[in-house]
This record gives sequence, structure tokens and C-alpha cells, in this order.
Amino acid sequence: YQITYVEHNIQTSKPAWAPPSGDYEYRSSSWLKLILPDNTRILNDSRLPNDPTPLFAAGADTNVPVPLREFPITPAVLRQFGTPETAAGESVTLDKAAAWEYEYQIERPRAAQDRIYLQIAFNKNQSMRALLAEEETLLHALCRFDLRYSRLVGADKPVADQTQPTPAQLLGLVDAIEDVAAKWGSWTPNVPLQLYDWQKDDWAYYLSETVGYPNSDAPVVTIRLKPLAIKEPIGGRLFGDFPEVRVPDPQTNGPQELTHYPTSAALGDPVTYSFSWSGVVPDNQTRSFVFSNLNVLRTENARGRMWLTRNENLGELEGRTTNERFVYRSGASEFTDPLQPYIDRTVPVDIAASVTKTSDSLVGYLTPMFNEIFKIAIDNGYPWPLTKVGCRYGHDPRNAAFPVLGPGVDDQFFVYLPVMDHVPFQPSSASAFANDVAAVIRTWETAMQIPSSPTKRTGFYEFDLSVFSTLSNSMGTPVLRLRRMWIKRFD
Repeated sequence: YQITYVEHNIQTSKPAWAPPSGDYEYRSSSWLKLILPDNTRILNDSRLPNDPTPLFAAGADTNVPVPLREFPITPAVLRQFGTPETAAGESVTLDKAAAWEYEYQIERPRAAQDRIYLQIAFNKNQSMRALLAEEETLLHALCRFDLRYSRLVGADKPVADQTQPTPAQLLGLVDAIEDVAAKWGSWTPNVPLQLYDWQKDDWAYYLSETVGYPNSDAPVVTIRLKPLAIKEPIGGRLFGDFPEVRVPDPQTNGPQELTHYPTSAALGDPVTYSFSWSGVVPDNQTRSFVFSNLNVLRTENARGRMWLTRNENLGELEGRTTNERFVYRSGASEFTDPLQPYIDRTVPVDIAASVTKTSDSLVGYLTPMFNEIFKIAIDNGYPWPLTKVGCRYGHDPRNAAFPVLGPGVDDQFFVYLPVMDHVPFQPSSASAFANDVAAVIRTWETAMQIPSSPTKRTGFYEFDLSVFSTLSNSMGTPVLRLRRMWIKRFD
């Protein structure tokens, strides 16, 4: 016969044999069913109609969860890159000109039982303005009291020369003492830091990696990735985009780019990426995650963060969870500073194709354009960034009947005249900025007699616009320069 069960945890408070009657007494126990290879002879035996039952479908793979009883080390974040996306053509839209991609490189998980959590935080304000705007804490109040008290006793002098303050002098500290007392009551000591979480509109994912046919000449690496729900969705977005994954190429050791499968997966669905390797897959391989189509006017910076759990994914394929006693968590790793790209575009940007006009006029196009450019400051209540703008007038002197084509088409025939070049300044309103620019242009047109020019139908205005950071530590960091934003001339 084939052994199918093992009896264990047998009650020992009763003897197996109870004299003098010689009868057996019931003793409680537990039974463990063995995982055995399916035996057709046993399964088809009519004397065993219910037991044993088939364990596996014919020809199907079997996943047996094996916990790894080893605490994981903190994973390494290696590099982060910010690259402007390609914007080519005779004229592109503002969205395309401001597009960039964020690449985040990590070490691959070293065990099949590891699940890596990725978090991408956007628009992190590291400026002194943000620090000063934070609510004051007990530490602020204590530091202020210590500074004022030290001045009274002469703490900067030798101890022998220090004096005790008089009662009248101490009365001058009443407000500082009351401030400490007020904040002391609401102070909560030793508040634990939430290491394993993502905030607000951050994008977050978890992923696991397995190697199929590990002993063959061409093992197959499969990366399973699951987007996690955004905590505070903006604009109806519930999940982050699927990233492109870059892994080493086994032939050239350069990057090979992987896209997710199924390609039609909805945001939030689990997806897989896979590739073949030659020989044993090294432990120290890198994995890069590339997030494309970011707009620097809405997403000014990004910073990656990661941690891993071990054994949490044991029942992932079957939709089961692991007993928490077997789940270990590493520390979290993140880059010190957010990555802020700099995009410098020389390709013409068509203002009319980029915005929805408020009126068929220069101001009617410039106002929504500036609203779009300063969107981060407007939406978050930040001070508007430094801005530099220049403008020139272009026209085609060959034929007055030509309609306006804008830069990038027959550029070699255009004639350009300087109109304005404004030093960096800090605007405060899109409409006011647009009206100021339009007023300068009208004054220049009158002086240059443009309204009576025979080539005015071919005329257009080309702007060289530089936008500085809204979020960085200083106001001197440019994030976007659009050298050839253009709009046709209006009568």
C-alpha cells in the first residue's frame, strides 16, 4: 500500500492500552497529508473512491512555496537619470517640447522570495521657502528660549563672568516661556517614521523576479510587476503608468528594452516582462525602470525609493498571503535629492497648436500659454519662478502673398528683427504677463511701421522663453528653455 497520511501530535495523557479490559481508549491526534507523486494505480483503485485525490493537473507546473529564513539586506538604489524626450519636426506642441523621461536603476532581487517595492515621488519641494513655511514645533520654541536666555546670562562669556538675570529681565522671557508651554502639551515623543508607505500622488509598484530553466544554457527571467493604488488621486488617475524595463543584454552587455505583457493591460493590472539569458544569471545585474511622457511644466522633478519584503510573495500566483511571521522587511533606500532635468529646445513650438485660445488675439493665446507654463506654481500656491523672455519678429520678404508659415519652414529666407529682451524677473499673473508682452510688441510695431508693411501677412513673433525652477533650493536653476515658440502676427 502507499502511505498517504502521517498521524502526529498524539495525545499522551492516555495509555495506548487500557488494562484490565484490554480495550483501546480514544486518543486525540492530528493527521498530515503527504504530497506524493500522482499514482494512477492508487487513484483508480475502486477501494479508494475519495482518497487520495489528484494533486496536480496533467502536464501542469507545480509551485511549492518555500520560505527563505534569512533577513534581507537593504537593497541598493544605483542611479537616476532625467532625459528630454525626442522632439523633432518642423513645429511641435508645448506638451511635446516639455516632455522628459525619468530612469531609476536598482540592483536585481537576489532571491525568488523577494518582493521589491518601488516608489516614485514627484514635485518634492526642497527649497528654503518650503522649510520656512512649515509649522513651528517644540524644537523651534526651545531654541528660541535658549537663545534669549543665553543672551541674558552672557553664555558666550567665561562662567565666572556670567550673571543671573534680574526678575525684570526674566519678565522679558514670558512670551518665549508661554510658547514652550503651549507646544509642550501637543508634543508627541518618538513618533515612528512610516518607512513602508507611499504618499499622496506618488506612483508605487511591487515586483518579483523568477528564473525559469535555471540549469539550462538559456534561462528565462520573468519580472512580475503590479501597480499599487495612488493614495490621493489627481485628475482621475488611480495608478501610475507601466514603466519600460531595461536589463543587460547577454551578448553586448548593453541595455535591452522590455515592454510589458499583455500590452493591452489596464492600468493597475499585473503585468510581466521577460527575457532570455546566456548561462547563469548573475546576482549583481541591474534593473532600470523608465517612466516616459512626463511634462516638466507639471512634473518638475522625481525621486526614486525602494525597499523589499522576503517571503511575502510565496502565494502570489495563487492569490494567497503568507503568514506574517515569515515575512521580513528590509530598510528603505532612496536618493538624497530629487532629480531635476533641464530641457533646452531649439525646435519650433507652435503656440496656436498647444493651447486653447481665449480670444483670437495675441493676448488670447499668450494668456493660456503662460497659465500652462506656470501650472505648478498656480496649482500649489508656490511663488512664481524666475522667467526670462526675449522676442523677435520674423517675416518672409520674398512674396507678400505668402501666408504665415512660422519658423522651421524655409528658414533661410526669413528676416528677423529684435523686439524685446527682458532680464529674468518673477511674474505673478498669466494675464498680466501676456498683456505686458503684447503692449511692448504693439509699441514696437508702431515704431517700425509693421502694420503698413507689404509683408505683414508673412509675419510672426518668435519667443525665447526660459523658466526657472519653482521647487529647487535656489531661484537660479533653469528647468526649461524654449528658444523658438512662435505665433502669427495679429492686426
